[in-house]
Amino acid sequence: MQNVSVRKNHASYFKYDCEKLIGAVNGVIDDNRFYIGKRLRFEAASKIIPLPID
Repeated sequence: MQNVSVRKNHASYFKYDCEKLIGAVNGVIDDNRFYIGKRLRFEAASKIIPLPID
């Protein structure tokens, strides 16, 4: 799993809340991981069971 980290001096210079930033970025990483996993499973299944294309 990937995570983001923020150094203290960087956060104080740009004036943002580290906890909110880290939570938001990690949430996006988790959402993308689930989307990619779901997409890969669909691709694998479609190779085994071809779906008709109209």
